[in-house]
Amino acid sequence: MQSDSDDRLRFHVRCGTLVKLSPNKRSAKRLRAYDEFNNGVVMTNRNLFDDELFEIRIDKLVDKWSGSVEVGVTIHDPGAIPIPSTMTNLRTGTSMMSGRGILANGKGIRREYGNFNLDDLKVGDRIGLIRKRNGDLHYYINGLDQGVAVSNLPSKVWGVVDMYGRTVKVTIVDRDVNEEKNLLTRLSNSLTLSNENQLNEDLLEFHPTCGAHTLVINNNTVAYRPNALDDFNNGVVLTKRPLRLNELFEVRLDRLVTKWAGSIEIGVTTHSPGDIDYPLTMTNVHSGTWMMTGVGIMHNGITVVNQYGVNLDTLRVGDRVGAMVKSNGSLYFYVNGIDQGEAAKNIPMGVYGVVDLYGQAAQITLCRDNVDQISPYKNNVRFFPNHGKNARIVPGSRGRTADRLYCEYEFSQSIVLVNQMLQDGELFSVSVDKLNDRWSGSIEVGVTTILPNILSADLPNTMTDLDHDTWVLSGCTVMKDGLAIKYNYSLDLDKVKVGSVVGVMRHNNGCLNYFLDGNDQGIACINVPPNLYPVIDIYGRCTQVTIQSPPEIRCDDSDSDTSCCSQDDAISVQTETGVKGQKDINLIDYLYGENIKLIEDNRTATRVKSFKGGLLICDNKMQPNELFQILIVKCNTNYAGSMRIGVVSSLPETPLPSNIKDLNMKDDVWYFSGNQVWFNQSLIMNNYCPSLDRLREGDRVGIKYTADRTLHLFVNGYDQGTAVYNVPEVIYGVIDLYGCHISAKVIHTDQDSKTNVQMISSQCSEHTSDISESVKVDTTINVLKRMTVLDEDMSECCSSEISYFIDESTFKLMKFNDWRGRNIRLSRDGRTATRIESYNHGLTMTPDILLPNSMFQIEIQALNKKWESSLMIGVSKITCTNNSAPATALSLKGYDSTWIISGDSVYFDGLKIKSNYGPDLNYCVPGDIIGIMIDGENCLKLFVNRMDFGVAASNIPADCYGVVDLYGQCEQVSIVNPFIDLSPVDPVPNMPLECDLLPEDANQPIPSEEKADFEGDEKQSPACEETELADLTWMKTDKTNENVLVASGHDVRSRSAELAGWIDDEASTSTLRMSKIRSGKTSGYYTPDTRERRQNEILKSLRLKQCQYFHLSSKIRAYLSIPDVFFLEKGHTCYCEGCNLYTCDENKLSIETGWCKFLLRKHPKFINLPLDKWRSAYVGRPFEMIRNCLDNGILTVLDSEPEDIILYPYLKRTVCCQNIKPFGYYDLETN
Repeated sequence: MQSDSDDRLRFHVRCGTLVKLSPNKRSAKRLRAYDEFNNGVVMTNRNLFDDELFEIRIDKLVDKWSGSVEVGVTIHDPGAIPIPSTMTNLRTGTSMMSGRGILANGKGIRREYGNFNLDDLKVGDRIGLIRKRNGDLHYYINGLDQGVAVSNLPSKVWGVVDMYGRTVKVTIVDRDVNEEKNLLTRLSNSLTLSNENQLNEDLLEFHPTCGAHTLVINNNTVAYRPNALDDFNNGVVLTKRPLRLNELFEVRLDRLVTKWAGSIEIGVTTHSPGDIDYPLTMTNVHSGTWMMTGVGIMHNGITVVNQYGVNLDTLRVGDRVGAMVKSNGSLYFYVNGIDQGEAAKNIPMGVYGVVDLYGQAAQITLCRDNVDQISPYKNNVRFFPNHGKNARIVPGSRGRTADRLYCEYEFSQSIVLVNQMLQDGELFSVSVDKLNDRWSGSIEVGVTTILPNILSADLPNTMTDLDHDTWVLSGCTVMKDGLAIKYNYSLDLDKVKVGSVVGVMRHNNGCLNYFLDGNDQGIACINVPPNLYPVIDIYGRCTQVTIQSPPEIRCDDSDSDTSCCSQDDAISVQTETGVKGQKDINLIDYLYGENIKLIEDNRTATRVKSFKGGLLICDNKMQPNELFQILIVKCNTNYAGSMRIGVVSSLPETPLPSNIKDLNMKDDVWYFSGNQVWFNQSLIMNNYCPSLDRLREGDRVGIKYTADRTLHLFVNGYDQGTAVYNVPEVIYGVIDLYGCHISAKVIHTDQDSKTNVQMISSQCSEHTSDISESVKVDTTINVLKRMTVLDEDMSECCSSEISYFIDESTFKLMKFNDWRGRNIRLSRDGRTATRIESYNHGLTMTPDILLPNSMFQIEIQALNKKWESSLMIGVSKITCTNNSAPATALSLKGYDSTWIISGDSVYFDGLKIKSNYGPDLNYCVPGDIIGIMIDGENCLKLFVNRMDFGVAASNIPADCYGVVDLYGQCEQVSIVNPFIDLSPVDPVPNMPLECDLLPEDANQPIPSEEKADFEGDEKQSPACEETELADLTWMKTDKTNENVLVASGHDVRSRSAELAGWIDDEASTSTLRMSKIRSGKTSGYYTPDTRERRQNEILKSLRLKQCQYFHLSSKIRAYLSIPDVFFLEKGHTCYCEGCNLYTCDENKLSIETGWCKFLLRKHPKFINLPLDKWRSAYVGRPFEMIRNCLDNGILTVLDSEPEDIILYPYLKRTVCCQNIKPFGYYDLETN
C-alpha cells in the first residue's frame, strides 16, 4: 500500500503466464518448473538508462530440461505487447544472449561470444548488461565484461529475462564487488575441479556395467565373481574408455578357484560398455572382437591362431596379462611383461579392453601407475575404508578409530585393515579403547602381504581363518596362515586392559616382534617377508581400537579409561549416541498394547499377533538430553508398513489404542512414520530422514529430547537433525511395533549414562586443580558464574570496573546452536564450527542468551585467502525457528534487533550505523581471539585479543544470543575459554559474593508457564531495574534508521517530541522492561508487569496516532464496508517497519512486517468457547468474502470450495502458498 518513490529497476507486472513475482517485483519465479520449460519471460518496469547496469542473479535451477536462462534487451514496451512463450519467438527489435551465442530477432548473429556459456552457470552466478551511451550492448558475467555483443542499439530499450529450461528463479540485484570476486573464485575452483576430473577420467579403469555374475569395486580397479564356486561364466568386464595407441591394458590375477576348467581371457573389442549385450563369454561375440584364450587367438568367436604364447590356463595368483594396440594397428599380448608377439593386424582405432573372468579366474586388479600404492603419505596412516561386516570406522576420527557394531550381540566379523605399508623398523601400534567382558578372547594383531584392496574383497570371519601370507598373534599363540607355530608367547592379548597399546614391528633381518605399552615382548616369528600391511581383528572382548602414531606409553594404573580423563572427555561420553554396552531396559513398568508380550526377563517386547496393537510407552517422563532408543530384534516382511516412534504429552489410560495415531484423542503426540514427521493427525514434515521401513534386525532408532525443547531422531547412532520445536516439558517415549517390525528392545537411554558421567566427573576432579566456589544462577542452562578481576597488566584500563566471566565449568557447556547455515558443520561437542564449502551460508548462534557482563569469545582457526571479507560477529534477539538460516548475518534484518560487527563497521538490522570502529575484522589472522560483551549499561563491546575497543552499539536488549558468521576468508572458529591468558583468580578480600548481588529467589527455578499464566503483579528483580529510556525514546544515533521510518510514513520529529513529553512525566517512577530467562524456553521474550503493560498501551496508542500506515489500513477496512461492531474498541496493532521496532508482542519474531492486526469480537455462537490456549494461524480469503465469513462465523462460504481449509503458521507463507491476489486501492487524500 506504500507508494514507491525510488526509481530502482523492477520487473513489470505483465509477464509470462507461469511467472510469479515477489511483492517488491525484484524476484521472479517460474511455476510448475518440472512440467513446463517456457512461459517464463519477464521484462523491466521501465526502459534502461544509458550506462545503467541491469543485473540478475540465478536463484534456482532444475536438472530436468536442457537450455537455461536467456538475457537481453527489446524495444517493445511490456505494457503494450503480448508476452511470448519464449523471447526467440519475438521477431522484431530484440537482442538476446542464449548459451554462448547472440540472437537478433530470434536468429543467430554470433555463434561464439564471451568466455562463458549461460547454460553452464550455477545458482548464485550473476548476469548483467549495459547499453552504453554510444549504443553498444555489453554483457557482464559475475562482473567480468564480455565485450561488445551488439552495436547501434536504439536509445529506448527494456531489459528482458527468459527463465527458460533449467532456470526457475532469478532476482534483480545491485552490484557487489566482493560477491563478484567470490563468484569468480568459485568458478575458477570449479574449472580446476573439472580439469582434475578430466585427468581422473583419463585414467584407465573398468566400466561399472559388467557381466551378470561380476562386480566392479575399489574405484573401478578390481573386478571379481562373488559366487565363483557356483558359476563359471558371466564374467565379462570392459574398460571405461577406448584404449589409446601403444597403451598397455594389463591386469593382475588375484584369485583362482580350482573347481572349473579354463581361466582368464583377455582382448579388445569395438563394442562400447553401454551398447554391448553382455554375453555368457566373450568368445560368443561374433563381431569386432579379438581375444586371447588358452594358447589361441580368436576373432569374432573363430580361432585364427592355434598356438600363441604362454597358456593363460596355467597362470597363477599374482601373474599379469595385458594387451596393446600399436600405432601400426597390430595387436600384441603380454604375460608378466613379456611380449608374446603379434596376434592380429588391422585393428581399428577406438577399441575397448575386455577381460573374461572365465572358469578358474575369480578376481583381477587393473594394473596402472600408483594403483597398488594405498597411501603415498607416510604420516597418513589410517584404517582402510573397506572392512568386516560388523566393523565401523568411527565418524570424526579421521579414519584412526574403529569399533565393532552391535558389540552386545556380535563378537566376530570385525577385521579392519591399514592403508599404509609397514616399513622395516617401523612400529605400528593401536590402543585398546573399550572392552566388553561378556565375551571370551580379545584383540588379534597381525601382518599380511596381501594388499588391502584385494583382501577386503573377501574378508573371513576372523583373522585366524586367513590361509595364506598372514602372521597373527591370537591370545598368546603365534599363527601363520591359520596354523599355530608358537605357543605361550610372552604377550597374551586376551589379558590386555583398556588403555593398553599393542604394537608390531618387522626388523630388517626378517624377525617380527610385538610390543605392549612400548615394551618389546621378544621375537614372535622369523623369516617374515617385507612389504607387510598391519591387520587388526576387533574380536571378543575388544570393541574399539585407535591407531597410535607415535605410540602412547600409558601409565601402569590403566585399569579404567576414565582414570585420567578430562572433564571434556566426560561430557563427550554423554553426547555419543552409539551402543556403549548399557544393559537392556526392563520393560515391566512400561504401558503396552493388547498384542504385546514381554519375553526374555521382560527385556524384549514382541507383537504376538496381527499387524497392530503394538504400542509400548515409557513410564517415566523424558529428561533433557535423554535418548530414548530401541534395537530392532525381529522383522516379518510379509507385513506392510513399519514401526513408529515418538513422544506423547501424558500417559494415556488403559487399554491403549491400536496404534500411535489414536493417542491424540486426549493428548498431543509427535511421532515419526516412514520418512515423515507427524503431530497428531497432521503431517508437519516430509522427507525428513531415510524411511524407517528399511530398518531390519540389528538396526537402532531413537528419539532425543534436547534441553532447548526440540526433538531429534537418531538412526543407528546418526542424528537426522531437528524435527520438532517447542515440545512440552513433560513428554513420554512411545513405540508402535507396527507392520513388519515385530520385536524390539529398549537398549539405551542417556538417563543411565548421566550417572556414569557424574562418576567420571568425580574421578576427574581428583586429577584437576580446585575451582573456586561458583554460584548457580539459572537451573535450566546450569550456568556457573564467579566474580573475578583481570590480571595486573590489564588493571590499569579496567581498574574501576568489575568484570563477570563465565567459569571454566560453564565453558564446557557453551556451544553453538543446531540452527545454523547450510554450509556449517559442527564438531561433536558443538564448540567448533567449520564452513565446509562456498563463502557464505556460514551463520551460527549460541543456544543460550548471553549473560550481562559475560564475555563470549571465539578463536579463528582457519582462513582461506582466496575469498574476500571475513568473520562477522554480533548479537541478535532471534531464536531457533523452523525457517532456514539466511545466507549472511546481515540478512537477519526484519527479525528485529540484530547488531552485527563486520569489518570496521557496525550494522543494525542490516543497515550500517557506525563506520571506522575498532580493528578491521577482515584482517584478522588465525589464532586471533574475537570476543563480545553486553555490559551492565546494555552496551555492546568488541574485544580482540583481550583489548577492549569500546562501545559498538548501545541500548542492547538483555535477551540476545551470540551470532557468528563464518563468511569469506573465515572457515573455522572455536569457542574459547574466557580465562585464557588470565592470571589465576583469587578471592577478593571483603568483596561481596555474586549471590549477594542477585535477588533472593535467583536460585529458585523459574516456572515455565506461558506469558498469560504469570501473575499480573509479578515484580522484576532489583538486578533488572534500570533507568534507561532506549526502548522508549526515538532512536537518535542512527540517521539511516530515521530515514527508513520517514519512508514508512512516520513523522519523526513530532513523534519524538510527543514521546519525550510523556517520558518526562513518567521518568521518575518508570522502570526499563527487561527480558527474563525462563526455564526450558527457546524464546527469550519478557513478561511485563501491570505497570509496564500500562506503559506499553500508552506507547502503542501514541504510535498509532502518528502512523500513516495504520490510518491507511483503517481506511481500507472502512472501504470493505465492515461495521465497527465486529471489532474490539482497542488492542489493534500495526506491524509496519517503523512500528514493529517498538511493538511489544510475545510472538514478535514469528510475525512479518507490512500489515495491521484488527482484533475481532467473538462470534455469538462461539461466545462460550475458551480461546486462551489456542494457537495462532493464518488463512487467506478474497476481500469480497470477508463480510460473509464474519456474518456466518465460518471460513468456507462458497459451495465450490473444499471443506478442508489449510491453515499456515506464518503470514508470508499463507500469501505465497494460497496465491492471494492483491486488489488496488487509491487514497485520494495522500495520493
